[in-house]
Amino acid sequence: MMLKDVWKKFKDEMVDEARKSWKEARERFFLICKKNREVFREETIVGKEKTILAPMKCLEGETVGMFHTHPYGLDIPSKRDIEALIKLEEKPKVYCIAGLPRFLDDRVILTCYDTDDLLRYVRENNLMKMGNEEVVESLFNALRLGKIKNISESFEPKTIVKVEVVEKL
Repeated sequence: MMLKDVWKKFKDEMVDEARKSWKEARERFFLICKKNREVFREETIVGKEKTILAPMKCLEGETVGMFHTHPYGLDIPSKRDIEALIKLEEKPKVYCIAGLPRFLDDRVILTCYDTDDLLRYVRENNLMKMGNEEVVESLFNALRLGKIKNISESFEPKTIVKVEVVEKL
């Protein structure tokens, strides 16, 4: 299963989970698995505000993707995210993050990365020797310049609030 396949099949579910994450101010996580040609997702795990303890391997079948949210941040892996990904024996092919920066109201920014390409960029640029802010900045610039294979989209708020301006007499 490739990047576009995961995006097409799970995009709406990832955006829904991201909106829940924003409302709850808690990280949400799920694995995308494949067994006997069937691709499915495991149950969502809800963590604390900025952390989550989650399994790193599907209970059954091959782990083809991982998804989690950053309820207060961008759709870019943190240094901690990259460290966890590097430690995995069985790396997923696709790594998705929904960012929910508070300055964008409840807009969701969803990005799915080609894991091999993401880790190649990390290695080639020695990102693990940097601090978290430098890692995020480097990845942000790499995405902007098209140096890492990914699919990304911004989703408008689900509810639109109409505001009327009324002049006082």
